[in-house]
Amino acid sequence: MKNHPLAERGEVALRELAGQRLCHPARRLAPGRHDFMMKALEATGERFEYWESPVHGLGHLDLSDKRSFALVPASVAGRGPIGTAPVAISDDLPTLDLQLVWRRDNDSAALAVLIGAARDLARRYGWC
Repeated sequence: MKNHPLAERGEVALRELAGQRLCHPARRLAPGRHDFMMKALEATGERFEYWESPVHGLGHLDLSDKRSFALVPASVAGRGPIGTAPVAISDDLPTLDLQLVWRRDNDSAALAVLIGAARDLARRYGWC
């Protein structure tokens, strides 16, 4: 939330969020992302509370108090629910592999454009 004590800082270490509540989707909805977040928090040696959303998506996270936070990719920072504020994490975190999947029988023009853009970005940034 914008009124979170760390919201005005440009960058924080994960350990500074110790004792606060991590809000995230249930592991069954995004196991790779969930495991990545848990590993990053465990590496701090600190304790965190957890709240799992039954629905995937930033808009469904309960960030309504001054002690809750969510970990999101930098690419979506600033696109969270109204009233939230992005703060960069200073920890040296490993990368998180993402995959783009689609139905093999989908031949829509929009999908072709999306796949082309994803492949271009992957080549440009050396992701594959």
